[in-house]
Parts: sequence; structure tokens; C-alpha cells
Amino acid sequence: MTDKQQVLVRFYETKNTAASLNLLCALAEKADAQNFHKIFTITANELAAKNIDEALWNYKADFFFPHALDTAENLERDNAKMIIACQPFYVEEADLLINFALDDTNIDLPRNCKKIFEIFQTGSAQVQKQRIRYKNYQKIGIAVQYHNT
Repeated sequence: MTDKQQVLVRFYETKNTAASLNLLCALAEKADAQNFHKIFTITANELAAKNIDEALWNYKADFFFPHALDTAENLERDNAKMIIACQPFYVEEADLLINFALDDTNIDLPRNCKKIFEIFQTGSAQVQKQRIRYKNYQKIGIAVQYHNT
């Protein structure tokens, strides 16, 4: 279990799906530069997971970020810096958790987790759910920041 006092949660509100995917790629690039070794990304469904996979492959010609979809037959998971998984999920350990899912389920903090990034879109049904999640993080003593991109 992670010490909640040392975790930072950042909420990122974006204009649309394309902006959300671009932001996720930029955050992955920054996490790579900061030597985050284990990143777990949660998505709402298989289509969202595949969209993230495709976005990471097409992000920048000079940037490669080892990632893998979390499927039983995917043997590349062990060598990937980022695992992209659909719900339901349980993350045992991660340096960074990126929540790209659409629900309001509270997340169990993975062991050694330093940051959680919550990415959602303006005007979507997610906004109210993210407000609830924001308050829940605050109630348990986790530092929270909000960014409108």
C-alpha cells in the first residue's frame, strides 16, 4: 500500500478525445523522461485501450514508449513501461496510474504509486463523476490538482 501523503493526483480536463489522447502521450513522454518505470493506464473498454495503443505508436517519429495491452496472450507485458488495461482491474504496483476510464469507481492505490492522472473531457458525463472522485481523494488526505488543457 502506498503512503497517501506522498501521492499526487492531477485531474486533466480536455476538450475532446483527440486532445485526451494527445495529452496522455505527452504525459507518457514526460514520465519516461522522469524515469517512471511502471505505468498503468485504465480504460473503460477495449476500444479505448486500442485507441491509446494507436496514439502511442503514432505520437512522435522520434519517440518510442514501450507499452502493451493487458491481455492474457500478450507476452510483451513484462517488458513494457506502460500497461493499458480495461476494467475491471486490480493494480498491484505502479509508479504512475493514468485513469482514462469513464466511471466513478474509487481506485485502490497501487504499491509505490507516486502520481495518479485522471483524464476526462469537458461537457461529458464524466465531469460530475470526476468531481465526486476529486472530493473522495481530498477526504482521504491525498493532494489534488486540477488542470484545464
